[in-house]
Amino acid sequence: MKLKPLYLLATDRLRKNWLKLHKAAIVNRLARGQRHYTRFVILCTGRVGSNMVTSYLNSNPAIVAKGEIFGQHHLPASKVPADFDVKRYLESEAFHDYPRGISAVGFKLFYTHAKRKLPHRNAMWKLIESDRSIKIIHLTRENLMRAYLSKVIADRTAKWTQSGIINAVSTDEKRTELKYEDCRQIFVQVESWQNEANSTFGEHDVLHVTYEKITADPDPTLATIQKFLEVQPRSLSSFHTRQNPEPLETLIENYAALKRQFAGTRWSHFFED
Repeated sequence: MKLKPLYLLATDRLRKNWLKLHKAAIVNRLARGQRHYTRFVILCTGRVGSNMVTSYLNSNPAIVAKGEIFGQHHLPASKVPADFDVKRYLESEAFHDYPRGISAVGFKLFYTHAKRKLPHRNAMWKLIESDRSIKIIHLTRENLMRAYLSKVIADRTAKWTQSGIINAVSTDEKRTELKYEDCRQIFVQVESWQNEANSTFGEHDVLHVTYEKITADPDPTLATIQKFLEVQPRSLSSFHTRQNPEPLETLIENYAALKRQFAGTRWSHFFED
């Protein structure tokens, strides 16, 4: 079954290309489109399984889950004009006309994508906050140590996703040392972002989902997400493969010392995996 992720990846790419062609046809009035779909945002930070979730959702023909349309790689600050129209951009990149049969459309939004100094990002955050018809899937990871370790490994190896054998990294290449203060600061920051998000979107229709729940019990969790998006649930599949399944003790060189330093803190349970 090693080829299954590759087959799912190819299928995903073909569908995205088909949607691009259909969008062009609608723009050029060669086909008809519609906007009678549920709009949603996957709100999260990095390394919590957002790529996995979007690939799962995109395996349902009725759902379109976009990537980080407000991320630095997709929308560099240096290329944003002074008269940037956030609403028009959002409609162009995500909430535009789609073929009949598309029932839910959304995109990934990191806590840091939407605001933080840049005017166009701040405007986008306010736009989504004010539109309570947009549903929020708040995706988090219970084990913040796992999330931070995943980021450190990805930064060092430049491998941010894995599909079967594609981008696979050996355990020896992944082993790393983590500093206590770096970990503590990250934990505090992420918890602050999560609390802020809960407050900001308190009046929205929000579904809280964790990485641990999806990986441990995917079918009922994904069915819940599909129902939340007002889409008929079906069996979903993802081409993403878990990148760092090894025990923390294997991946963190100074695991024992780090565990002792976090003993007695509210984060000590991160070492119980």
